[in-house]
Amino acid sequence: MLKKLSPLVLPIGLVTLTVLARLVPHAPNLAPIAAVALLSGTMYKFPKSLFLPLAAMAISDFFIGFSPWPITLAVYGSFAIATLLGTFLRKRGFWKVPAAALASSLLFYVITNFVVWLTSGMYQPTFAGLTYCYINALPFLKNTIAGDMIYSVVLFTLVKNYLPSFSIVKIKTRLASKAPATP
Repeated sequence: MLKKLSPLVLPIGLVTLTVLARLVPHAPNLAPIAAVALLSGTMYKFPKSLFLPLAAMAISDFFIGFSPWPITLAVYGSFAIATLLGTFLRKRGFWKVPAAALASSLLFYVITNFVVWLTSGMYQPTFAGLTYCYINALPFLKNTIAGDMIYSVVLFTLVKNYLPSFSIVKIKTRLASKAPATP
């Protein structure tokens, strides 16, 4: 077990690894952003929790290139929602991690593809066009779910087992033990 780590090690490490994972060749939508968002929501209070996933996105997008602004806002907004989902994992049983990862994958799929349909001009502005947009995005959804599930389980397991000082449960326990006794 690692001891006496700076509180900046985990956030800087997560942002760095996430940026690198987005920069190296990989299957579309198979990236750790949602997992980092969920973990960040678990470990930090809102709005500080938004920093890790959004910083990783902004840094990597600087190199990869930003999408048109409506799509970029939808993508970043989806990860902000995933971060909020992470707050529900603070009182977690391990089964909640894959459930939250799946929820964040589905929210990302619904939100981002709706905005693509609405703003890109690639699809007819009809219900049939929206349906066609969602159908065309199904291969990306498969990768999103796989990546979010795998990265979430791995990250949460590593933090729980190897970096327990960063666990929200440990932080709350330490704070409670330092609280003055009530008469």
